[in-house]
Amino acid sequence: MKIEPITPPAEPVVTQFTTRGAVTIQRTQTNLPLETALDEIYAQIDQARGCLFASDYEYPGRYSRWDIGFVDPPLELISRGRSFTLNALNPRGGVLLQIVGPVIAQHPHVTDFKPQGNALTGQIVPMPEDFTEEQRSKQPSIFSLMRALTDLFGCDDQYFSMFGAFGYDLVFQFEPITFKHDRSDVGPDCHLFLPDCVRAIDHQKETAFELKYEFTLDELTTVGVEGGGQRIARVDGATGKEPQSDHLPGQFAKKVELVRQGCHRGDFFEVVLSQEFTVACGQRPSELFRRIRRQNPSPYEFIINLGDEQLVGASPEMFVRVKEGRVETCPISGTAKRGVGPMEDARQILELLNSRKDESELTMCTDVDRNDKSRVCVPGSVQLIGRRLVETYSRLFHTVDHVVGELAEGYDQFDAFLSHMWACTLTGSPKPIAMQTIEDLECSPRRWYGGCVGLFTFNG
Repeated sequence: MKIEPITPPAEPVVTQFTTRGAVTIQRTQTNLPLETALDEIYAQIDQARGCLFASDYEYPGRYSRWDIGFVDPPLELISRGRSFTLNALNPRGGVLLQIVGPVIAQHPHVTDFKPQGNALTGQIVPMPEDFTEEQRSKQPSIFSLMRALTDLFGCDDQYFSMFGAFGYDLVFQFEPITFKHDRSDVGPDCHLFLPDCVRAIDHQKETAFELKYEFTLDELTTVGVEGGGQRIARVDGATGKEPQSDHLPGQFAKKVELVRQGCHRGDFFEVVLSQEFTVACGQRPSELFRRIRRQNPSPYEFIINLGDEQLVGASPEMFVRVKEGRVETCPISGTAKRGVGPMEDARQILELLNSRKDESELTMCTDVDRNDKSRVCVPGSVQLIGRRLVETYSRLFHTVDHVVGELAEGYDQFDAFLSHMWACTLTGSPKPIAMQTIEDLECSPRRWYGGCVGLFTFNG
């Protein structure tokens, strides 16, 4: 499956390869000016479906600075509970639906599969009652579809991927709880795009390029088929004066005290409660994204236009990364404010490193993380390779551990992803009772908060 160039490198480089599922892909790579490579994405992403993942923070061995994004993807996958829809977003997506449709229809974890115009819909069968803990990530779920798509499109291309957002409620396909909140209006658990054109910047190499993909399977082909996508009308609203919380004054503090009492009783080690704030925003999503990048440079920055909503944010924490069978996580726990100058910064770092509370909390999170890896990694391969590393941000210091493991035979990137759902640093420990307590005490479903954003590459 080695990719070989079939045109001279002085011109746009065209490569052709065949995926594991016998789809022929032609990829055209065109170099772009570094300074303007993403301008077209910025210009369109307020009105067009798409993603832009960026990084303004580099730490050798943990984070690297790179940007990658696209607009007008041909295909999207949306799931809610155990229901899913694959939508063609343009005529090229219609061709891709015909390519992926038979693979999904024949999958043993799929039922009620129906073509509906420019969409394919279906259900994932229920999880069986009995299975070993090591096989939990192999049970029927929306990730069954992602595995099927990876079997179809599997190749060596490191940029050919599905991009998007994974909501907090996905975990309940594996860890069922008793629901308190009405979720009839909550929205999707998972929203992913399959793009046919991506732009990327490698800040280390100081290069930028565009990759365009054409797909062919037997008589089906996207060659010569029109792309594009719907433009979403925006209504500019006035900026609100004060954020509104989903809690009454003092209500959140009382809930924190209930968690403290539960910790003393031994009900759990930790529960990470949240509250939701809402405020009108007069800025366009792309303007807000640029502002976040300027004021809060982070390893992981994102803007995702899902069509009916946009996600904009920045995070210091890598949820999970898999590369060549190596699984990595970087749990974060322990925070201190930046000082006025270097001397005050040094005092803040010293106080943070001497905090027994912060040390114990990070130890607990890392222990949970190591246990998560042990379900899918080679015995003895899970290692702590960085302990209480201090990361410096524009306004904060964080202490971070770095944990790695080697995937055992028969396990893949999806097993690594699922075995870590969701981060202990956003849920608590033990995770099942922590997530039930979150459901019982919080005032709103978490939706995207506590989940993750990112990409699955078809090279694993």
